[in-house]
Amino acid sequence: MAAENLGGRGQGRGDDDVTSQRHSVNDANDSSMNERLPTSPPYDLRLTVVSASNIAIADLRGTSDPYIIGKLKNVKGLIPGVEKASRIHFRTSTKARTRDPEWRETWRFGGVREGTYLKLKLFDEDSKQRTDDKLGSIKLVLKDFEENLLDGFEHTRHIPIRGYKGKKHIQVLTALFDLCNPEDYMKSPEPHITITLQLFPPTDSSNLSTHLIGPTRYSVHYSPLANLVTTTPSKKQQTSSQSQGPPPDASEHSSTSFKAYKIALIHPPPSKYLQFHADMSHAKSFDPSKLHYRFLRHLVRKQYQNIYGHDNNTAYGVWDDPNDVGQGLVDLLQPVENKLFTFVITTNGEWRFCETGDEYKINHLSKHGMHSNGEEKVVWSGEFFVRFEKGISEEDITEAKMYARDGERTSVAGGGGGGVKPQGRWKIYLDNDSGTYSPDKGKIDIFREFMAQNLKGIEVVVKDFKDEGLKQAKKEQKGEGAESSGQTTGKKAEGKQYNQNQPEGKEKEEEEFDRASGEADDGQPATATPKRKPRRIISILKEENERRLKVEEEQARKERRARRGSNYNSDPEENLY
Repeated sequence: MAAENLGGRGQGRGDDDVTSQRHSVNDANDSSMNERLPTSPPYDLRLTVVSASNIAIADLRGTSDPYIIGKLKNVKGLIPGVEKASRIHFRTSTKARTRDPEWRETWRFGGVREGTYLKLKLFDEDSKQRTDDKLGSIKLVLKDFEENLLDGFEHTRHIPIRGYKGKKHIQVLTALFDLCNPEDYMKSPEPHITITLQLFPPTDSSNLSTHLIGPTRYSVHYSPLANLVTTTPSKKQQTSSQSQGPPPDASEHSSTSFKAYKIALIHPPPSKYLQFHADMSHAKSFDPSKLHYRFLRHLVRKQYQNIYGHDNNTAYGVWDDPNDVGQGLVDLLQPVENKLFTFVITTNGEWRFCETGDEYKINHLSKHGMHSNGEEKVVWSGEFFVRFEKGISEEDITEAKMYARDGERTSVAGGGGGGVKPQGRWKIYLDNDSGTYSPDKGKIDIFREFMAQNLKGIEVVVKDFKDEGLKQAKKEQKGEGAESSGQTTGKKAEGKQYNQNQPEGKEKEEEEFDRASGEADDGQPATATPKRKPRRIISILKEENERRLKVEEEQARKERRARRGSNYNSDPEENLY
């Protein structure tokens, strides 16, 4: 690999796909990795995106809000006997207002061999309504392992950034600020990205495709505008003070913000067995054969950008220890009472979900199609909810799976051998309730195993959406089950005891009033805010238009009466003469 001095200015770059680079070997390495690795692939690769220096300027304040989207790919034909290419995508967090961002974010990938292709694209983050500006990229083919990477050490690469010439205003702003600061320009190094690479023996040598091994990274996307337009007060907002607080990274945001989540699952999804295509009869926006369907697909992806787009409100987090993911998910979603989520898992292993239900009626063209960003196929899709349960049920033995912190499968029924104690535990219920992709219920066992490996420490239950027990559990989760009916029964009994000395007719009157006001159905006290139906954008605009027309009509009537000198208040349209 040719070396290049990054301290100079004006040096040319070759047109080769492999960017020239300067590298060094770090002294601080794990002593256990100082031995030379075997020459037979595949390997595990630990990649750290360290920093970038002197990047282009995309904002008028003279800085950028940079982040990196990376892709690790085994091209078609690289692996003998494997015809399809395999790739994995990843994203760094966003660093605000800087030309010299520092990330130091690390990933460990499996399935790496000589010829694996690495590409990092540098972007400037804008609002969700605007397309992010590209600031440049680097391309690197991992090769010459025998000379560079098989020694077991961590190697540092300083790779010059290939400038992106599509945005003229970026070039103008960068040149203008550099011209105004000639001393800083001459002292600054050539724009580059710094990464570190280190090879390890394979964790799973049987998996030849590129896949993520760790850590588990997640992001929380806040959409206050979507929430204000599409939601109304709900039970979970009233009971939030009685539940555990939100995680630290979400504490600065309003509890009324609509949230969407992305979690990069670390175990590779078994795409060979779990891969479901969009049903054209339910999801017309996925059919590219007709022009108006392409337009619908564009709208679906626009909805995805509004919900899952990154901005300065997006919160980022990571679970370095895979044993913390299960409990970390529970903490992230708190409070979990009365919450139901819609989700998809993409072929890239990304779990995307947001809350659904009567309080979050977003008018998606395709609910699961929005989560997948209009992709034709996914690993799984459906709904899920999380709750804490006590005791052991029959389904815990037949339909649940759980892995302990040590990675071994745990007996959900308790007992000896380190089984789960029956005092209580967190459970996640998942199903295949998706008309867009319709996951096969015959694959539930495979999907349950996959999710249990990723969510260690909590019990995973997967059922078909037609299961009666699951339907009842969903009603209870939404506050419509036995618990709410029990509260209603107790409320009625209390009311009868209070009104036992009142006349019979008066008691019936009060019962009819309670029934009409919906108090008996909701089981809420008289002082509670009544539950309203969700309002959609079209209905809000219609009401606003009707109100405006009434105001204009009343104003016109007053003007006509003033011109005629009328001294009565009857409608002038009914008294034309």
